[in-house]
Amino acid sequence: MNSIVNSERETDIAVQNARYCLYQFFALALSDPLSERSGRLYQPGFLETVSAAAEFIRAEAKDESATLAPGERPPSALDLQPVQEFFERSPEHFEADYQNTFGLLMSKECPPYGTEYCLQTFSVFRSQELADIAGYYKAFGVEPSRDQPERQDHIALQLEFMSWLIGKAIHAEQSDNDSAAENAELCRQAQKDFFEKHMAWWIPAFCAALELKVKSVSDKNGGDSASQSFYGCVASSLCAYVGLERNSMGIEPPTELVKPRPDTDDAEMECAACSGAPAGQ
Repeated sequence: MNSIVNSERETDIAVQNARYCLYQFFALALSDPLSERSGRLYQPGFLETVSAAAEFIRAEAKDESATLAPGERPPSALDLQPVQEFFERSPEHFEADYQNTFGLLMSKECPPYGTEYCLQTFSVFRSQELADIAGYYKAFGVEPSRDQPERQDHIALQLEFMSWLIGKAIHAEQSDNDSAAENAELCRQAQKDFFEKHMAWWIPAFCAALELKVKSVSDKNGGDSASQSFYGCVASSLCAYVGLERNSMGIEPPTELVKPRPDTDDAEMECAACSGAPAGQ
């Protein structure tokens, strides 16, 4: 019996570490390539570890018949092996791709901000959403970034926050502190709550919009197809990973694929976001 329990615990630890690694990768991959934190993508062995984490999580997806929400991909689409070849390029090359995809200002076609996908377009409602996200960051000790302030609902920051929660849960579970179990459970519940309220319902739509934008840019420049581009690979794998995460947390699938609705007064939204965004870990 003890050997079974120990085996299950070892598997769970491996799953949590793989999840931490994947959230880290997606957060870095969707950050500005010239940001300081993006340099971690070039660290020796990092991409090999990320690819192995994706393969492990894919293998652990036991329920292949799990319901997919609109826009989600099956587990087989979570494949990060192809992204390694893209890192033979320089950060400057990635920056050009990033600007072509997302633009110098917010992209209207594939905005990387969750509130731009809200069915409710009133700026007051969206400001409240930003405030709620910021409340999560503050509650778990994530400080605003001074180097690269960004709106709290940016895809990279939300993904990074999930990795932060997973890391805190892992740390708590390995601690001898009397409140370790309670702290770990608090972090696990926060993961589910945050993912359900602020991620699961819009990220598949973002990924779909990102793939369309990549295809448009590729067609315009006569380049590779979306599936052969870095951001195309990231989008395909991320929407598969979102489905896996949502199912593992027992979150009901959204019933529709929302669309970008970037018609909010930008000045008001920037004001709402003036408290900054999470700093890198």
